[in-house]
Amino acid sequence: MLMAYDVRTGMPLLSRMYKGGDTDAVFVRELFWQAHLAGMLFLADRGFLSKENLALFTSDGQPVRDRAFQE
Repeated sequence: MLMAYDVRTGMPLLSRMYKGGDTDAVFVRELFWQAHLAGMLFLADRGFLSKENLALFTSDGQPVRDRAFQE
């Protein structure tokens, strides 16, 4: 599961569900290219844990609020 919220309004902007057996981290880059995902807060399950995804999620200065991503 991946959800994105507008930082200013708190309104949800998109959500995606992926098959449980797939590695979710593979889909993030594709999603970033399809939608202009700046100024968003992301809610994601642990399937998204990767250094590449962390760089994308924080590319516009959004903080990381999960210890798993901070380690």
